[in-house]
Amino acid sequence: MSLRQIHVLDKIVKKQHKKVKREFKILEMKKTFNNKCLMVIEAIVDTYHDIVNRFTYENKNLAYAKRK
Repeated sequence: MSLRQIHVLDKIVKKQHKKVKREFKILEMKKTFNNKCLMVIEAIVDTYHDIVNRFTYENKNLAYAKRK
């Protein structure tokens, strides 16, 4: 292999390495974003369950009060 071919291959490898690093950073950002979205969705679902449980509990108390 000639020195020129080695330099050309080296440029190609460096370019691919930069591309892979960039793609990896993008994937890390997507992962972070997805984790944050998941946390927000879980918080919303927990709040919804708390509200439903509170109204269910209040309705049970109301039903018991009507019986008495």
